[in-house]
Amino acid sequence: MNEEKNIRELHYRFCIDSYAERNVRPATIKGYKSGLDQFLKHACIENINEINSDKLRSFLCDGRIEKGWTPETFRFYYIALKPFFLWCIRRGYIENNPLEEIEMPRRGKKLPKRITKEEAMRLLEYSFNIRYTYRFERYRNRAIIATFIYTGIRSQELLNLKLGDVD
Repeated sequence: MNEEKNIRELHYRFCIDSYAERNVRPATIKGYKSGLDQFLKHACIENINEINSDKLRSFLCDGRIEKGWTPETFRFYYIALKPFFLWCIRRGYIENNPLEEIEMPRRGKKLPKRITKEEAMRLLEYSFNIRYTYRFERYRNRAIIATFIYTGIRSQELLNLKLGDVD
C-alpha cells in the first residue's frame, strides 16, 4: 500500500488514464470530476487513505435525505465514484472499494412524457415538408416518425423490425 496520496492528484491521473486507455468520453470525465468534487466538499478530506464507507454513506444518504436527491442523482454520484475507486485498487492506493457496502437505490418507474395529438401532427407535417435530396426520404422518414409516435416502439426495436413482424 502506498503512502498518503492526494485524492485530487490521483483523480487527475485517473481521468487521464480513462481518456487515453479506455477512450472514455469527455462528458463522462466531466461527470467523474463533478461527483468527486461534491464528495470531497462534503467529506472535507484530502488523502485517499481517509476515504471509508461511512464517509461515502454519509455523503450519499445526506444528499438523498437532506438535499432531496432523486434515486437517479444518488446513482449518478455512485456511478461517478465507483470507477475511480476500482482504479485506485488496481494501482494499490487502497485495498478495497469503499462503495461495496453501499447499495444503489432502485430506479423509479416513470413513463415517458406524452406528446399531444397536435404536437404529433405538427411533427409528422414538419418531417414530410422539409427539403430532402431524394423523394423516398420524405416517405421513409414520415413512416419512421409515425411508427415511433403511434406504436411507442424503441429505436433499436424499429431497426430490428422485419416485414413479418408487422400485422
